[in-house]
Amino acid sequence: MIRFIFFVRFYLFKRLLIPVKSNNFELNKDIVIAGAVSAVALAIFAGAIMSANIHNSQTTPSENSMTPPVLATESGTQTVSNASNSYAASSANPAIPHLSAFSTGTQNTTVQYLGNSNFVSSSSNILTQVVSQARITITITSDANPSVFSQKVTFTATISPVSPATVTPTGTVTFIIDDSHQAPVVLEAGQATITISTLSHGMHTVTAQYSGDGNFKPSSSNTYPSQ
Repeated sequence: MIRFIFFVRFYLFKRLLIPVKSNNFELNKDIVIAGAVSAVALAIFAGAIMSANIHNSQTTPSENSMTPPVLATESGTQTVSNASNSYAASSANPAIPHLSAFSTGTQNTTVQYLGNSNFVSSSSNILTQVVSQARITITITSDANPSVFSQKVTFTATISPVSPATVTPTGTVTFIIDDSHQAPVVLEAGQATITISTLSHGMHTVTAQYSGDGNFKPSSSNTYPSQ
């Protein structure tokens, strides 16, 4: 490439000093000059390319093949525990869904990482979580309203947790019919029922009192009218 550039430069110098003739006709000197300028530009461009190639060939392999470092990430099993519960967890089986089983009161929770081949085991600080009693709603229904004298009527009280609580309440419900308290009824799947056939002619009122349990507050329903 270097020899070619020197040859071009020598050729142009010679042609510019000596008149150029072809077929006994002298060529226009402007054409010769324009061609010379083009050839010089081509030579400069070729020299720049060669210089760049030489520079690239001198670059160390480490500069061309450098890759960013990969950060290590933890894996393995974690144990989430409090005073009465312990849950094993991993990235594929997180313990968070099980934490809804915590009962009311103050819960002290820690997380222990069991480690793996790359990381040593470690324990977290103690997190104090306060869990309050949830609220409920009471709905009373009748299987026969209106009814007739001496007809059996079944009243049902449904106890439902108020969001975000999701667990079905337990405990007892006391029906109050016309200010007369009936015997407490144990909840089954969140419902309590009572059947009576002694309602007299006329309008009667029915309410339900929920006793509450360790996780839900006591509550009373609105008055349910019955005929």
